[in-house]
Amino acid sequence: RPKVPAFTPAAHRSAFLDRSDHPRKTRSEKQLPGSQPPSCRVIFSMDEVKRHDTVSDGWIVVHCNVYDITNFIKYHPGWFVGSQSSTVSAIMRNLGKDCTLEFDAIH
Repeated sequence: RPKVPAFTPAAHRSAFLDRSDHPRKTRSEKQLPGSQPPSCRVIFSMDEVKRHDTVSDGWIVVHCNVYDITNFIKYHPGWFVGSQSSTVSAIMRNLGKDCTLEFDAIH
């Protein structure tokens, strides 16, 4: 298992927003976050994460990091391409939850 680097707000923000080193564009502009990531580490309880379990307000936890994936959900190709409906159901099933195990299994 690779060693996970220490969290720093600058590194997280850079990895979250910068796709310049990626060989091809994998996200449409509409799928990108609706806001900038925080400038410092923010801690959310799982009770708070559980309140964000809908398509119009969806959060997930992956490797102890909370992600607001609301924009990503709205524009995920699975809504429009039938062959990706299992991906949409996986996303819906995990809204408001820690989905690290399923995320790692798929990605």
